[in-house]
Amino acid sequence: MSEEVEEVEEEVVESVGGIGGGLETESAPAPMDFGSEDSYQQFVSGLPEDLRDKNLFKETKSFQSLAEQALNAQSALGKKRLPVPQDDWNDTDWQDFYSKLRPETMGGYQPAEKHNIQLEGEDIKEVALPEEIQNQIKEVAHNIGLTPKQYNALEAEWAKRQVISEGTLDSQIQESVQAQTNELRKEWGSEYALNHKSANEAFQAFAQQIPELQELMDWSPIVGNHPAVLKLFHTLAPMVGDAGLPTAGSTSSFGQDTVAGIKSQIEEFDRDHSELLFMPESKLATLTPSDKSRRESYLKQRTSMYQKLYSGS
Repeated sequence: MSEEVEEVEEEVVESVGGIGGGLETESAPAPMDFGSEDSYQQFVSGLPEDLRDKNLFKETKSFQSLAEQALNAQSALGKKRLPVPQDDWNDTDWQDFYSKLRPETMGGYQPAEKHNIQLEGEDIKEVALPEEIQNQIKEVAHNIGLTPKQYNALEAEWAKRQVISEGTLDSQIQESVQAQTNELRKEWGSEYALNHKSANEAFQAFAQQIPELQELMDWSPIVGNHPAVLKLFHTLAPMVGDAGLPTAGSTSSFGQDTVAGIKSQIEEFDRDHSELLFMPESKLATLTPSDKSRRESYLKQRTSMYQKLYSGS
């Protein structure tokens, strides 16, 4: 009997690994490293497929980013959120969206009294937009649902663009005036300085009786230096005597052309239209209908000036 027990004991000992060896068991899994991206991916891969496909798990790469996403979502609860505009929105959808951004009326926008605009390399310019322009900006801003802050930014940009546009326009005008002045210098030749002086004297005489002329020149000096203006006042110069322009009601009132004045007008007219006025007869047949009409008009004007000259001489 004892031999049988011993045999059984030996078999048991062998099956469990010997006395003191204990039972053989699988080793326990290593604890998960929550700071490891591999551990996070292992966690995600163990989720059901419908969860793995959610953007939340696609956009997060670690347990930390997952926790941050959860906290952000929690803090956003209860806050008003605007819908994301969609391509298939109709007018009603857009108007509803705009109503959440813009003030109820255009009066909710507060325009600035003035804008301090400084372009690169230039001094600061104060720009006060006219009320009419401000109202136009308000209308545009309200129609496209801009917030008051966006309206103020749009108005400031408008003022900046106005300064840039004015600078560009002034530059273009100055270039044009300079080119025409060069042509006028060629036309007047050695008499340019004298003609310029007489034109300026005529202007001063007219400005005494028409103050708005001086205001115009002060507003834009470019106008006063424009060749067309210089030629105009040079033409009017003979009407101005040593005592200036005659006052209204005097016996030699302004408006009665002097002989010298008419002769000056004829000379000016001939110079300006000499190509058509004095064209050889052999070339008249080559004129276009438009040029023929212009030539006939010039001849009539010239005849009228000569009639005025001889009737008053």
